Amino acid sequence: MPDGAITVTGANGYPLTASLYDDKGPELASADATLGLLSGLSRVGEVINQAEVQDDVEEELPDGRIRRRTRSQARNRPSWSGAFLEGAFGAIAEKVSERTDKATEEIMNRPNIWVVRKDTEVVIQVNRSLQL
Repeated sequence: MPDGAITVTGANGYPLTASLYDDKGPELASADATLGLLSGLSRVGEVINQAEVQDDVEEELPDGRIRRRTRSQARNRPSWSGAFLEGAFGAIAEKVSERTDKATEEIMNRPNIWVVRKDTEVVIQVNRSLQL
């Protein structure tokens, strides 16, 4: 069918308004939020279970020079809860990330479907000869 062969408008030639049938945004946001939560819990476990804490310290010497050094503080014992969080949620986050990537690709490849509300007056105008 050639471009411009058919024109679809609302009543009296006004633009026809439609709504997106299946908005992809909430579905994508939900997957992103889930992945973010799982990754965050894994990171919390990693921080809890760190063997040592390091601080970078700068101090000014009497002659005006700056001395920089790293200060480490060892933790007494590993945290079993931290290890669990890091291991479990890290593994789950990796799997969910793979699924989210596949699902996002599928969602983005879906065609957009626009819906006109019931009882909306629609005018279809044929501008050229057509063979259907």
